[in-house]
Amino acid sequence: MSSYPSDIIMSKPYLSENAIQQIQAHSIYTTYSQYMAQANNAFKVMEATCKSMLLPVRTFVTAMVLFSRYCLLNSSLGGTFEETVIACLVCACKIEDTAKRVRDLHASVYSYSKVATVAFDTCKPNIMALELQILETVTFDFRIRHPQPYIIKIAKALGASKEVARLAWTISMDTYRTHMHMKRPPHTIALSCLILAAKLLNETKIFPLKSEPFNSDRLSVNYALLDLLDLYMVYLDSTKLGEHKYEKSVFSQLRIAVSKEVENAHVEDHTLSHEQEQVISKELIRDKTRSDKGTVRYVLDWEIHQLGKHEEVN
Repeated sequence: MSSYPSDIIMSKPYLSENAIQQIQAHSIYTTYSQYMAQANNAFKVMEATCKSMLLPVRTFVTAMVLFSRYCLLNSSLGGTFEETVIACLVCACKIEDTAKRVRDLHASVYSYSKVATVAFDTCKPNIMALELQILETVTFDFRIRHPQPYIIKIAKALGASKEVARLAWTISMDTYRTHMHMKRPPHTIALSCLILAAKLLNETKIFPLKSEPFNSDRLSVNYALLDLLDLYMVYLDSTKLGEHKYEKSVFSQLRIAVSKEVENAHVEDHTLSHEQEQVISKELIRDKTRSDKGTVRYVLDWEIHQLGKHEEVN
């Protein structure tokens, strides 16, 4: 009998734009607009719950990331909407070491939800099952990276004003409403937030800006900016920046300029074939029956060299 596990899954903290688009068609919410409608409701309940239970912002945004990944990388919900929100908060509390009783989270979530409260003892088995599903979805990789520390460091390096840094911090809170954290590293997200904040406040002293000293290429920063601008053009009223009373036309004008720069970059088109699309959706959508077929081992990217040469990684 082989001593090797039957299945090995490597953590994939980042996905390409094409991969996300292909996966979306097979996920819980098959269009981005469907996802955003549910996500905005979930984030509203999460934020109210975290505030009422005095949880730090870091726990709240970690729960947002978990919810986004769970919705994208699963083909169906493993419970009700409220149970999914509770499970994300439970996992976030454990990851960020801000422990709260599941019973208290359950009571708080249902108090801010629009549905009738379901008894905790009835929900508990589903919440526990969802917690395991979320951990499997993120492949037990708890390294959730946040852009806020980079905003402070990069703002100081650029000599940006405190007003720009504060607005960039606000914008960074809205990045969790997008799939940006699955596509870009935190320092690239931070740089895009600072650029957008400087544009909105008409602060020109940080321009022209070179992204290479901050380990980011110009194209990646521009794509991150496009994600932000797309969010504000459609969902401005649901965002933190929406509280600052900016007009949507401002973001439309900025998007035109950024889009032209991206188009002029002449990036090679990486359109996926139908066969590649099937492979992506098969590999990245969580298989509910995988653990029933044998032992599953989850590894981080830096652990690959420790695996035996006969072990196959998915």
